[in-house]
Amino acid sequence: MSGKNRIVAMIAATLGCFTLGCATTPTVVLPQTSRCTQPLLTPVQQPTMQQHGDIVISVVPDPPRCEDLVAVSYEATDPPGNLAGIASALAGDEGEQFFERVEARGLYLQEAYGFNVNIVNQSPRVFRGEGMAILYQIDGLDSAVDNSSYSDLLSTTVLPGQQRQVRVSDLDPTRLTDGATIGLYLYDVVTERNDAGVPTVRSNFEWFFAVRDDSVSGLGSQTTCVVSETDVPRDRSFLQTEEQLASSGLACSVS
Repeated sequence: MSGKNRIVAMIAATLGCFTLGCATTPTVVLPQTSRCTQPLLTPVQQPTMQQHGDIVISVVPDPPRCEDLVAVSYEATDPPGNLAGIASALAGDEGEQFFERVEARGLYLQEAYGFNVNIVNQSPRVFRGEGMAILYQIDGLDSAVDNSSYSDLLSTTVLPGQQRQVRVSDLDPTRLTDGATIGLYLYDVVTERNDAGVPTVRSNFEWFFAVRDDSVSGLGSQTTCVVSETDVPRDRSFLQTEEQLASSGLACSVS
């Protein structure tokens, strides 16, 4: 937007404050109950720690939690003080566009569901994760896995007599419905090598977990304000912590 149009927009907003009341004054909705459901996983059938050859692997769910966050969104709206006609006439075809910024505070579930995989190497050789494959199943049906979600597992090395923990993730928590069963499979894990270090035995590991919904509640609120297009980020819908919101310099200020 040109400097001229930016100045015109400021004039229009100022006129709105003097004539019709400044519409950019934040509006706050009184606190109300905020509810969030987070999936909990408990092991079934197989033990969480399994051993094949000299390799011991255990898996512990690392679920997303409902957190106090702020959902920020932007939607196009009329200029402050209902000055759409004045702003358009003053600025011409390239007049300033305005957006309603909504800051909804409450409990939100974020990030993909993950698992912490702990590998203990009891062999005299270095353990390498390369070559193994991972598979998720939800109620017996294969779930697509993004290779980047377990790249750290494939590149990990564990020295003899040591252990290492790696996090793998890729399960969308919205797919983990109450009562579902999740299967996690690690295929072609090298569990034995000969004296030359060549893999001689590859083993498969598998774990199963039952899903249970856990509902939590807290207080939420909503703040709205009208901002110009120059204050709108490229991403018009996102989650932030209160600290991130404050440091952004874009929050609706409330006196």
